[in-house]
Amino acid sequence: MSRLVTIARFYDTPAAHCAKSLLNAYKIPCVLQNDELVRLNWYWIPMLQGIKLHTFEEHHDDAIKLLSSFQSEPGPETPVEAFWRTKYRNMAFCLLLLLSPLPLVPFWMRKRMWSLKNNIESSKGQ
Repeated sequence: MSRLVTIARFYDTPAAHCAKSLLNAYKIPCVLQNDELVRLNWYWIPMLQGIKLHTFEEHHDDAIKLLSSFQSEPGPETPVEAFWRTKYRNMAFCLLLLLSPLPLVPFWMRKRMWSLKNNIESSKGQ
């Protein structure tokens, strides 16, 4: 049984679909991961670390050669990749950290109110 391996990451949907269709045209089986999530919530791209293109281990070398032959030059990042890497990645992680304890706040407040109520009742009883 062969495993799926990641051969590329994309930060824009059209480039990911072009690479997938190129590999499919050469009969190399491949699949995109996080594609549907990125279409629904495009601002999740940095948290998901891009759209990942997977293929089987036995097709890995052929797929890498094919994708690299159609790239003109490695060159710098595309503007879309640079935009996601710096600005919104940090913002998304901060929002994730700030919003993750949000459901716990009512429980904390309930516990605090319960302890205050017990303190008031115990002070009345004395």
